[in-house]
Amino acid sequence: MTLFHRFSDSSHLTTINNPWFGVAEGRSITVVWAYLESATAWFNSLSPQVQSLVPPNFPHYSTVLETQLTPTQVNLLANFTAWNVSSANADQFEAVFKQAMAAHASGGGSSSMEGI
Repeated sequence: MTLFHRFSDSSHLTTINNPWFGVAEGRSITVVWAYLESATAWFNSLSPQVQSLVPPNFPHYSTVLETQLTPTQVNLLANFTAWNVSSANADQFEAVFKQAMAAHASGGGSSSMEGI
C-alpha cells in the first residue's frame, strides 16, 4: 500500500448574502482547503490492530455507493483528519488562525472570528 498525504493551501474570499445560513454579504474570510490522501506517518503511528482496520482505499470512500459509513470508518476518518490538522499540517492551520486573531485584535476583521 502506497501511502502519502497532500494538503492544499488557503484562499481569501468574500462572502455573498446567504440568509438560510445567516451569512452576511461582504465578509472577508479565509478558507482552508484540505484534501485527504493516505499518509504513511499516520498509518505507521497506529497499532497493528488498528492498521488492520484501515481499508485499502482509505480515506477515499465512494460518495455514491458508500454513503453509510460504519462507526469504525467514521472514527478512522476523524482521527486521520485530526492528525492532518494538528500534526502533518499544523503550521498551515496555525498561520490561518494567527492571521484571523490578528485581524480580530486590530478591529479589522472581527467577523472573521465568528464561530471560532
